[in-house]
Amino acid sequence: MKKNKFGLLLRVRDLDECRDFYRTLLGLGEPIFDSSFRTEFELNGEIRLILEHTGAEYLEHEAAAQSWIYTVDDPEGVADRLRASGFEVKLMPAPDYDQRLLRCLDPESNVFFLCKAMPE
Repeated sequence: MKKNKFGLLLRVRDLDECRDFYRTLLGLGEPIFDSSFRTEFELNGEIRLILEHTGAEYLEHEAAAQSWIYTVDDPEGVADRLRASGFEVKLMPAPDYDQRLLRCLDPESNVFFLCKAMPE
């Protein structure tokens, strides 16, 4: 079994809603681990996105210092799915990147960006 080298941990209040968002709308597919307190998605064989249930009311997701970038072949297609489900997607200037970044929020206002995967 190959060990992951990197993981993103998001603490969420409504694990069921967030699990469905990442699985279906963001298109991550079925989790590789799923329980009532934690769900893990494998992003590329070396990175895991981990959703961990928390009851902490003090978390301020949208104002958090961290966010993450998800590269996909069709960011506009993913953005269209998000918009059709009522989620806001904004085009962000990205002077340090060679491409556009689309700023998105998950159901609990965790910030992430979509960008086009670069050819290998």
